[in-house]
Amino acid sequence: MTDAGDTEVAQYQSFSSLAVVGLIFGLLSVFALVAPMAWVLPLLGLLLGGLALRRIAKNSPALVGRKVAIVGLVLSLLFGGAAMGEWCAHRWLLRSQARQFTQTWFDLLRHQQPHKAYQLTQHPNRRQPLNETLWSYYREGPQPREELENYVAMPVIRALLALGKNDQIRYYETESQRRDGRRENITLIYAVTYDSPTGKKTFFVRMVLEHSSTRSGGAGWRIAHGEGGIRPESMVEEGS
Repeated sequence: MTDAGDTEVAQYQSFSSLAVVGLIFGLLSVFALVAPMAWVLPLLGLLLGGLALRRIAKNSPALVGRKVAIVGLVLSLLFGGAAMGEWCAHRWLLRSQARQFTQTWFDLLRHQQPHKAYQLTQHPNRRQPLNETLWSYYREGPQPREELENYVAMPVIRALLALGKNDQIRYYETESQRRDGRRENITLIYAVTYDSPTGKKTFFVRMVLEHSSTRSGGAGWRIAHGEGGIRPESMVEEGS
């Protein structure tokens, strides 16, 4: 009842091991959604799945497993693409939040409220409420008052307070963004333009922000460092 030719072909058919390994990496690619270091999994899945399809096409019908290789490729593309999209969206969201937080800091200094601006440099767990009682906190505490005085004495703070509302502050560029454990550090560059007796002048301010977890289980921002009179790296590269 069995055709002799079919029996002979079936005896020489083998399943592609590359297709199986590619499928395994495709399934493991789900971990790429957890950590960027796992992005190598979908890359390997795509590579092995592509090699498997190539070998199967070259050695057909003796070599089978095309459907398995395609499933591995689809999974690798699906999870790899989703991981990259989530990573890009996360970075964009953090940059947007960092810019909003920095703008609040600038606005406080423009309205002559350095005591509130200083609180934005504190970790959210240690930050005092930004309300009418904040001045009392500094008046009644010698150490907080000394810290605020030292903060106001910084050149960039003195310059921004002296300009008040007579300046124009605009975002210039994001210099860097990196993750250190559970902390995300973003460095932003701002251009501050003001009128002088000789015309408009501009100086740049580098703002380093830190995004970290809080006791409540959420996360918050703080101004880790502010430095004025700097030259953006992009301008240095253009000059070179």
